[in-house]
Amino acid sequence: MFNFELISEDDVETTQRGRQPSEEAQAIAMILEPQSKGAIIRIEELRATNEADKVTKGNQIRSGAKIAGRKVGIRWSPAGVPQIEMKD
Repeated sequence: MFNFELISEDDVETTQRGRQPSEEAQAIAMILEPQSKGAIIRIEELRATNEADKVTKGNQIRSGAKIAGRKVGIRWSPAGVPQIEMKD
């Protein structure tokens, strides 16, 4: 048999779900947060060497933008350097 108790909604215990942002995403957020709308930022250290790397680096950038509460667009240079446009 199961032991149970009826509890109120205020007594519900929860855990945080999902992954924590990486250090890179947090650093990107610090760069993006103070920028004005329309600014375009190049981050040489995030140079991508192949398509899979672009996906990873792009996800880091989008995660950083989410932390900063910003909307961004990413355009990759021919050399694989992300050029991040501040949309808001």
